[in-house]
Amino acid sequence: MICGFEPTPESYTPNLKSLLSIPTFPLKPCKPESFRQSILNLIRFGEQNIGIKVSLNYICETFHFQKRRLYDVINVFDIVGICVKLNLETIEWCGLKNVIHKFESLRKRYNICENQIPQDTIISDDCISITQLTLSFIKCILSLKVPCFDIRQIGMFLSRSNNRFKTTLCKLYQISHILESAGIIEKTPLPGELMLSKHFLARPKVEILSVTELLNHRDAPKCIFQPISTLIPQLA
Repeated sequence: MICGFEPTPESYTPNLKSLLSIPTFPLKPCKPESFRQSILNLIRFGEQNIGIKVSLNYICETFHFQKRRLYDVINVFDIVGICVKLNLETIEWCGLKNVIHKFESLRKRYNICENQIPQDTIISDDCISITQLTLSFIKCILSLKVPCFDIRQIGMFLSRSNNRFKTTLCKLYQISHILESAGIIEKTPLPGELMLSKHFLARPKVEILSVTELLNHRDAPKCIFQPISTLIPQLA
């Protein structure tokens, strides 16, 4: 049954501590422009109602999302396994606990556990969709042996075939903001550096140690890696 009831305060009190020991998010009134708080409130609601089918219109009205931005959130959540899109206007909530299983599924599907960069990771299309970029972003993260990565270098790697680095990086920041709100990735003290949350670090041993090595991997297009400061002075 698709969710259409008016939620009560009690329906927003999930026990997230039982899910990967992730701290419970505080429910706060969110202004229309509070994108992060809207995401947090949606997660609280979803974790309290695992398996619920919800219309996107209901989510927009209840959690004060702009429809366009909600589509971005749902596309990212669908890739990492938090929810499943049943159709254009309805999702089923799978939960944060499902992310680990989805990561394992992606490793097997794209042979990430076999020390190979998936052939379709680099984006060659002129149109860069959030869904496509999220999948490539996650595949890069799962290919690394260490949890920390520089989002700017990943942007360079993913845009090597289409020369659309700025567009790619801008969308990567949007994706990372959504993933950070969900507790899947975290910021580090270093500018531009992120890390996969410790709750999702159970990964098989792989050979790739860093994004720099990823850029020079034998399966990637041939290109000598240069320090990011020489390629993107404005980000140095």
